[in-house]
Amino acid sequence: MSAPMTLEEAKERLRIHELWRILNLPGTPSKSCRCPWREDHKPSFSVSDDGMLWNDFSTRQGGDAVDFLRHATGLSEKVACRKFIEMAGGQSSEPLPVTRRAATPPQARPLPTLPPMRRGTPAEHEALAALRNIHIEAVRVADGAGLLRFGEWKGCPAWFVTDDTGRNAQARRMDGQPWDGIGAKAQTLPGCHAGWPIGAGMGDYQTLCLVEGSPDMLAALHFIVLEGRAA
Repeated sequence: MSAPMTLEEAKERLRIHELWRILNLPGTPSKSCRCPWREDHKPSFSVSDDGMLWNDFSTRQGGDAVDFLRHATGLSEKVACRKFIEMAGGQSSEPLPVTRRAATPPQARPLPTLPPMRRGTPAEHEALAALRNIHIEAVRVADGAGLLRFGEWKGCPAWFVTDDTGRNAQARRMDGQPWDGIGAKAQTLPGCHAGWPIGAGMGDYQTLCLVEGSPDMLAALHFIVLEGRAA
């Protein structure tokens, strides 16, 4: 008997382009298209070429294919994760309703209430560096820049990637295990603006490095440190 499909495996199988077709959404997904679940007078929606990510520039929302399913249908995060895995495995034939809504102006959306976060201790820096197999100085740089914080989430020691705006934050467990209930190792905290690029607006820099997720950010800093460019 084969092991149950994980959420990460499901994301590799079912991309946003196919999910758009399954949900029978209007329009065609592309780098510049109209939002399929709200009135959109001009293209303000984008789907990456690989179908892994989406962004709604009008509402500053975005995320992966599971977030896409959740926003299109109004399902809770837990139910959306379960339905997504079923759909990726060809197990779900039940049609899902699409929830159409008016766009909420970005300035009207309140900032999320984030859990207590703090700078890491030397022991936490060492533990995260060992977990991600990166140079400890990369962890210290991220912490010093305000992009990395530590605390607890769902009763577990966790590390968070966030920034000074408080718009977006993603949590991962310090033991590297997936979160209960969603089967994924990363969780965007409730109420966060998932489409907000963490680190944006933190200052003027001559060089920018855009990465897809929290581990990639630490990996990028790892190589920056090795090249002696972290100053």
